[in-house]
Amino acid sequence: MLSHSAMVKQRKQQASAITKEIHGHANEALHHENIHI
Repeated sequence: MLSHSAMVKQRKQQASAITKEIHGHANEALHHENIHI
């Protein structure tokens, strides 16, 4: 079984990956909006 700190580390990595993905999509959407204006 994973130690508590290892689990926390893994969760933080997952969370940051998800956050990066969301920001990436948001930036892309903004970029496309600017092109249409």
